[in-house]
Amino acid sequence: MRIAVLSHVPVGRSMSSAGIRAYHLAQELAKVHDVTLLGPEADEDRGVVGVESWRPLALARRLAGFDAIVTRQLPGEALRRLAGRTRLVFDLSVPALPEALATGWSAHGHAAAVAQTAALATGDAFVCAGERQRDYLLGMLAALRRLDPATYRRDPSFRSLVGVVPYGVSDDPPRHDRAVLRGVVPGIGESDQVLLWGGGLAEWFDPETVVRAVAGGDARLVFLGVPPSRLGNAAERALTVARDLGVLNTNVFALPGWVPYAERAAYLCEADLGVSAHLDTLETRLSFRTRLLDYFWAGLPTVTTSGDELGELIERHRVGRTVAPGDVDGWRDAIRALVEDRDERARIRERLALVRLELAWPRVVQPLLRLLEPAPAPPRAPLGRLRLDELRLRARLTLQRRGWIGGAAPDP
Repeated sequence: MRIAVLSHVPVGRSMSSAGIRAYHLAQELAKVHDVTLLGPEADEDRGVVGVESWRPLALARRLAGFDAIVTRQLPGEALRRLAGRTRLVFDLSVPALPEALATGWSAHGHAAAVAQTAALATGDAFVCAGERQRDYLLGMLAALRRLDPATYRRDPSFRSLVGVVPYGVSDDPPRHDRAVLRGVVPGIGESDQVLLWGGGLAEWFDPETVVRAVAGGDARLVFLGVPPSRLGNAAERALTVARDLGVLNTNVFALPGWVPYAERAAYLCEADLGVSAHLDTLETRLSFRTRLLDYFWAGLPTVTTSGDELGELIERHRVGRTVAPGDVDGWRDAIRALVEDRDERARIRERLALVRLELAWPRVVQPLLRLLEPAPAPPRAPLGRLRLDELRLRARLTLQRRGWIGGAAPDP
């Protein structure tokens, strides 16, 4: 079977979680099928074929020769031309609507939410990252009247329609090939306890609670890669709190720049704990924090806020601590308990070996392999209103980027 894995973000030396996921899914699928990984930029080292144009008609023509497509989204016109001709499997592991709400319903967030609804209205099958997300998608599919009796008779669980494919972890253990924090970053000594916050600082995160928890203590909190040009409100709040408390560059460190994907292992190997805190929001309930997978991969005990699916996994497997949202004292106690108990940290590393087996990429990709096989699709929902919403949003975003003249350019 000829399969296209389409990434809407670059896949290469520096990758966001979406690019990382597309890359690993393509790698695993290629063990069984003829797979082409497509992205906005070509990268021979990663096997990425560059897409010449992302305009709907050009994209539809580029994808028309494949038997199946795995993607997060497609523009409405490409959907209309490909639906029913090519098997469309949408990766909806990022809850677009809750994220759009958390960011103030920006034009880009609104566009992502509309695109995800269009995917649910027309796709042949779907994957998500966890059981909570699966319940959410089944609810949306029910609202779109896509949970039909024929599919129910074949599969009462609807797992042939919506499968769970978590973010995975690599089989190869991380390697510490050079010093990057201890004795390198001014203020972080060889014997200091290092807490690593890997990944970005979006609106739904709560880094300032962790900053307050480490203030006045001995631990060093490191935010891994905070590009100044991408500082959002969450990052600004955290750094402002650190300055106000007098702990910026003494207890709290924000490393500038984006750490390349292949180099993240060195930072993980020098950390004692992995941390991630978030607010009590709808996004949290449906999230699947990819940075926690890196902590598991590196054998790091993890402290995180309760309320999401990976928090439940941490509690179930006893591989860290969870804390109520906004609980500074709870964070301080959890950090102290793990930092001071070397034996418990060693036991957690042993328990994480089982978690890594459960989340290995070759294992988690199996439901996607099954969903790619030809199968009857439930009735598709009408795209009329969604198409109008998409056109309005495309016009708004185009005008923001190019002005009136650029917005008038025809679609090839």
